[in-house]
Amino acid sequence: MNIRTETWLEHDIRFVEIEGEWWGIAKDIADALGYSQTQAMTKHLKRKYLTSSKLDDMNQKVTLISEQGI
Repeated sequence: MNIRTETWLEHDIRFVEIEGEWWGIAKDIADALGYSQTQAMTKHLKRKYLTSSKLDDMNQKVTLISEQGI
């Protein structure tokens, strides 16, 4: 699994490559946009822009947002 980090508004956003497409970690994006809870942000997105995955270095699943969804 490929992971890259980009800086946006002085916040690091991690991206995960899934089947050739890059997906941003929702928690990182929510933090950059000033949301105190990730779910408060993701509830406004269509399901087609969301997925979840267990990252190699984490013991829990994370919510991911497609680049189009961002």
